[in-house]
Amino acid sequence: APESSTALVVLPGHKMLAEGEGYEALKLTVVGGIVAFMLTIILLPLLKVIIKIVEPHIAFLTAPVLLVMSIYFIIQEVENKKVVWAIIIYILSGVLGVIVLNGLYVKQSLFPMLSGLFGVSMLITSLGMCLFNSAESSVYLSDNGSFKILSNFS
Repeated sequence: APESSTALVVLPGHKMLAEGEGYEALKLTVVGGIVAFMLTIILLPLLKVIIKIVEPHIAFLTAPVLLVMSIYFIIQEVENKKVVWAIIIYILSGVLGVIVLNGLYVKQSLFPMLSGLFGVSMLITSLGMCLFNSAESSVYLSDNGSFKILSNFS
């Protein structure tokens, strides 16, 4: 549970828990999830019809919108080093997408690629490598699965 000094900046459920209304928060979450699920099931056929009508008219906007959004997020980086890395990663992900979706002679190449990419993070984690390193501190994963935070201040 959050501390009372941070109650104004946490989620409503945390705030209710801090006020002793945890059961009510849980009940509202479950009811909200069930109502959202039911509305989704009811509105799905309507959404399918709307998408079939609207999609041909806006399909040409997909690439420009994605490009503008990507450029916007890249230029939001403050440091030049981060901007360069963001551009490199953006280009490499685009090349990977073109190779996987167009260059391979495998019909279902997306699943093995995503499995491999998600698996790499687990392999790095299982090796006990440094997960985060900065001038102030470093975060390591120890052999027993716990995190070690080492401060670089003396």
